Amino acid sequence: MAASDMYCQSQSQFRKTDDDSKTVKRKGQNLVSYDDRRLHYGFFLALNSSGFRVNASPYFNSQLSDINLDSSTRLFAINPRASLGFTTGFILNIRLFDLLDARVLPTVSFYQRYVDFRYQNDSIVTELKQSTFSFIELPILLKYKSQRRNNTRMYMIAGIKPSVEVGSKKGEIQDDRLRSTTFDFSVEYGFGFDLYYPLFKFSPEVRFSHGFSNLRNVDPNAYSKSIEKMYTHTVTFYFNFE
Repeated sequence: MAASDMYCQSQSQFRKTDDDSKTVKRKGQNLVSYDDRRLHYGFFLALNSSGFRVNASPYFNSQLSDINLDSSTRLFAINPRASLGFTTGFILNIRLFDLLDARVLPTVSFYQRYVDFRYQNDSIVTELKQSTFSFIELPILLKYKSQRRNNTRMYMIAGIKPSVEVGSKKGEIQDDRLRSTTFDFSVEYGFGFDLYYPLFKFSPEVRFSHGFSNLRNVDPNAYSKSIEKMYTHTVTFYFNFE
């Protein structure tokens, strides 16, 4: 065989090997150009654990030392309790830069939050306007992503979340119940993983939410007067599909 023929055959084999390796690499990655889109959409399902952070009022501290109060009417402790709830909504993702996205998430959330008032004789009364809170929320977040590694990338997310309760009766004064206001404003932050599949992207995510609005509603009863400030605290585990 001539030297020129051997050289051409060798070059052909090298090109074939390089082409095969590139093909294998492309086959190993799903949705290669998905994150290059300016806009993309999705939805999410989530489980939340939400409760109140409570600051006692001067009234609560003063009645502890009032010897004229009967023990059955003296509040001894205020104990908020978190409980599980459900969240769902839609995803609007806007690509800002290569590793930075903005996300708008119209959301409906169902929370269960309780506050236990313990009397000095150890009886406990759970007092709230209602045990289930239904909120319309609009989180606006920034998503900072790591470099993609095959079909996985990690990200951090943070932003704000205004919320409005629906179906509440704010105007009704109740002498024997603790009520909350209907508007909340929270800061959110968390982290998650983008997992790329042939037909969609799945992103498990953990997000923490801290409310900055005092949700204590002013009413003329011992429960409302015993609390000075009442803020929300929520941990949510999301399942995002895009």
